[in-house]
Amino acid sequence: MENITKTRIRKYNLQPKGTAGPTRIEGDRVTIYNPKFSKDETARPKKTLNEQEVEERVERRISTRMEDLKEAEMQRRHREEMEKIESTQQKEVVEMRKKMQQEEANARSQAEKARIEREYEQRIKKIKETHSTEKKKIKERHETETKKIKKKKKK
Repeated sequence: MENITKTRIRKYNLQPKGTAGPTRIEGDRVTIYNPKFSKDETARPKKTLNEQEVEERVERRISTRMEDLKEAEMQRRHREEMEKIESTQQKEVVEMRKKMQQEEANARSQAEKARIEREYEQRIKKIKETHSTEKKKIKERHETETKKIKKKKKK
């Protein structure tokens, strides 16, 4: 090996040490902690599994993990859906207010401005009620989907 690597390979003699402590190198001797293990019948597991039992348990854990992942993914999608619907609903209200401001700017009198504002405020109120109903239906659907996943998980 030395003629291949062109490097001298240093050899050490291992000297086991019975007590824990740092490893020491002295010349060509390495003193290292070497714990002794003895057979202890009381250290046996209370129950051992055969290969089939191990496979079944592993499969159950894997399927449980997959169900957990499905549930987490579903929750993420539910969150995203609610964020998206809330965002679009807010934009709808903002657009309605912009239209109101444009019409008010073109109004010829204070009475006409007041009428426009009342009409738009009523429209905005109806839109918000519709939004609230939409969100309630989505939340109910989310709860139903979550219950289905949890039922599957229990089986």
